[in-house]
Amino acid sequence: MNEALSKAGEEWESQIGPRPSLKALINTVSEAFDLSSQQLKSRSRRKSIVDARSVLARVAVRNYGYKGIEVAEALSLSPSSVSRIVESGENILDNKKDVAVKITDMEI
Repeated sequence: MNEALSKAGEEWESQIGPRPSLKALINTVSEAFDLSSQQLKSRSRRKSIVDARSVLARVAVRNYGYKGIEVAEALSLSPSSVSRIVESGENILDNKKDVAVKITDMEI
């Protein structure tokens, strides 16, 4: 089992290169939303912070293959919250093209 997972990880990296660390993703998304990484990791319910968390979760899980539990630990959220906000992040990226462009243009 571990060998299969390891091989899958190697194949994934060979397709799109090594994935960035969650810390790098947090910094990139924070910058795109003009927030600090501490604000992004805070428990705040301010809309801009919630939106940034959602985008981070979406990018980490869907683009870079992070598990929801990994993102949850990095943001001090529950895994079920991360599952829920991944969809919100998708909608935000669809509606806020400027944020999507900023994130893609930034070096992670």
